[in-house]
Amino acid sequence: MFKEKCQRITLVFGKGNNSEDNIRALDGSPYHFIGSLVPTQHQDLLDIPLERFHSLRDPLFEGVRVHRTEKEVFGQKRTIVITRSRALFQGQLRGIRQHLSKKLRALSDLQSRISRSHESGWKGKPYTEESIQKNLDTIISGQYIRDFLWGKVTRTKGRLGIELGIDEEAYNQLKKRVLGKRILFTDRQDLTNEEIIFGYRGQHHVERAFRDMKDPYFINFSPPRHWTDQMLRVHAFYCVLALTLVSLLHRRVYREGIQISQMRLLEELKRIKEITNYYSAQTAERHHLGGRPRSERTLTRLNNQQSQIFRALDLDRFVAS
Repeated sequence: MFKEKCQRITLVFGKGNNSEDNIRALDGSPYHFIGSLVPTQHQDLLDIPLERFHSLRDPLFEGVRVHRTEKEVFGQKRTIVITRSRALFQGQLRGIRQHLSKKLRALSDLQSRISRSHESGWKGKPYTEESIQKNLDTIISGQYIRDFLWGKVTRTKGRLGIELGIDEEAYNQLKKRVLGKRILFTDRQDLTNEEIIFGYRGQHHVERAFRDMKDPYFINFSPPRHWTDQMLRVHAFYCVLALTLVSLLHRRVYREGIQISQMRLLEELKRIKEITNYYSAQTAERHHLGGRPRSERTLTRLNNQQSQIFRALDLDRFVAS
């Protein structure tokens, strides 16, 4: 029924789903797709100079530059959109610097151990060129780091050691050619650059949904506490149903301009409580009790965000008069 109501269905997936069989199955189906490619497997696309990229006008994509082209991928010509994001570039650069700092400390420690191994009283196993090289390979391994950080075994007057350094040219090439880039590909030529990027970025909604279902307090799928296949299917159904209802609730609040996550929304809703206060009945004469006790219902004091949520969801209709 869902397919009958949609003129086109476009699947969005990450590079982990790329395979000849998967793409061939999509090519033979009524579905379209937007995916991403592993940049290092397409050096020709990485070689496209940044001067050929242009900025997007939509403020939603501030700091993003793109280049659009075509290339045969998985047996068919596809639309390719290469993006370079300033935010992604800066984030990757921070990560590389943090990892590099750790690698340099590890190399310094290795250098000190090798030096001490030549001194009398060293109780450890003596180093060999092979063991030092193995240590170097382990430390220098890792995405991006191995592209510009190098180390080699040295022997001076019979004493083993290491020499290390940073290839500045390789580091600059990494920043210019690779960092900050994503390579998107799709079988839809009718989509604009913005639509392709926006579609691909929509994955985070699904990823967030999986993350929410792992939350131990809200919509938690595990532990299911069921053992039969039928009950497990029922459990999965009402978890997905709960997730759908929460998503619709969040959508309504978001449309009212309230910037809040789903989990935070549920937390704030939990804090909105109706309290019933009971008062002993009193006669006209003070301190003389009689008649029926009096009750009064009221809400807990709401903060600004809770008040906005209360109005957006029209919760006043549930408050007893």
